[in-house]
Amino acid sequence: MAGLTERQIERRILDHRWSRLYRDVYRLHGAPPTWEGDLLAACWAGGFRAVASHRSAAELHQMPGRSRDLIELVCPRWRRSHEDAVVAHETKRLDRVDITVVAGIAATTPVRTLFDLCSVYRHGMIEIIFEHGLRRGLFAEHDVTATVKRLSRPGRAGGPALRALLARRDPSRRPTESEMETVLLQVLRAAGLPAPVVQYEIWIGSEFVARVDAAYPAERIAIEYDSDEFHTARTATRRDRGRRHRLLASGWITVDVGPAELRNRAAQVCTAIANALRDRRLAA
Repeated sequence: MAGLTERQIERRILDHRWSRLYRDVYRLHGAPPTWEGDLLAACWAGGFRAVASHRSAAELHQMPGRSRDLIELVCPRWRRSHEDAVVAHETKRLDRVDITVVAGIAATTPVRTLFDLCSVYRHGMIEIIFEHGLRRGLFAEHDVTATVKRLSRPGRAGGPALRALLARRDPSRRPTESEMETVLLQVLRAAGLPAPVVQYEIWIGSEFVARVDAAYPAERIAIEYDSDEFHTARTATRRDRGRRHRLLASGWITVDVGPAELRNRAAQVCTAIANALRDRRLAA
């Protein structure tokens, strides 16, 4: 260790100049502990090619599903870390293309992180992470397809979960613009309603009317997700009112959905949309 003998290292620990974090990994006394520092130390302790993964990698990439409540690594089976404070996932398939560096810390790439998180989260959260990654440009849909093809094998959750997600998703559809918009699509799907067109632009001739969060264009039904963050200012209220009037004048009806409705009254929201679809089709 830096040319020091075991006795010299122990002396530094006894003198409170160093503190031992893991085997062969130490912190200088006075250096403030941080989550990033602990994660880096754990990667060093994990041995050759141990990198931050799963929820820790999601934290580095600022992806949904991230967590600082634990230190999570992936490393080759033959060099697994045995530290109690570390959740170490063993793998025989950690290719160079799966590894990147974030803030000086080796970590799985966003697309590999998505694949690995399939073993931690249910399909609903995986879809949220997937849409978030597309929205931010962390990966493209073809990257996910290639990763699934390369890494899938029996016993790995990522393959079946992501194949099902890719098969269900229209590749021409834009990513959702927020996590709650993804939840909105999940709620509609669970209720058996047809998938709306997201981020739909409404035009009357050559005049742009509005871009709505989701829409059923044939029935002229717009679904708007209202976040309190964007709808409290008076100017925003006036703008939304004028926008609503333009939609009504164009023959469109709108259904407003907020966080509380999705959490507590999803069934009522779906019933309202189903009734609106039925009425519009009967009137056609």
